[in-house]
Amino acid sequence: MKFFFSFSILVLCAIIVQSQTNPTVETNSTDIRFFAGFNVTKLTSDQNNTEIDSVDHTTSYSGRPGFELGLAATFGNRFYIQPGLKFSQISAEVINESNIDEKKFEDLTTVSILTVPLKVGFRLINQDTEDFLNIRVFAGLDGLFVLGVNHNEKSEKIDDLSKDDFQNIIFNGELGAGIDLWIFYLDLGFQIGLTPVFAQSEIDVKANTFYSNLGVRIKF
Repeated sequence: MKFFFSFSILVLCAIIVQSQTNPTVETNSTDIRFFAGFNVTKLTSDQNNTEIDSVDHTTSYSGRPGFELGLAATFGNRFYIQPGLKFSQISAEVINESNIDEKKFEDLTTVSILTVPLKVGFRLINQDTEDFLNIRVFAGLDGLFVLGVNHNEKSEKIDDLSKDDFQNIIFNGELGAGIDLWIFYLDLGFQIGLTPVFAQSEIDVKANTFYSNLGVRIKF
């Protein structure tokens, strides 16, 4: 997965470099984007066993739909830079099943996150000749800060997570594509976990997230 992310970054850079060899003078533009959408997160781990009360349990993770909203500023023309700010809630179910009596501990956890993304992208169509419709590809790096953790009524309070269990900052890589149509736009993206989610843990757990956002843009 990390190789695929790195390869995609190189491809995007090659497209950008190729575009800069075009002698046509392009006008830079700026827009502010507001968006909202949904996400689904999948936790991955280098281990699938957890010890609870001195008993080994098999641990499995599954993603649940969450939501996100935020804003971003876009600077550039064919090649652009886009810093932003995003609030999201991601949900995941953690199931620990005893290897002795098959007793299960289920924890449906919702995590509130503040994300600071920085993306670089490339528009396939020159805005100077066509500003109504465009298609974009982008990649970037996200810094995630955990704001809070909530558990539902199914939680057995065994090994429940809290905000202190997470890293102070979590880094994700990001790849995606989008389409602009008049003042509206749609983004589809995939965030790849680059650093572990949990602090002081022997288990290397990372989070991969698919998201889809619909928004409006105000051009300056």
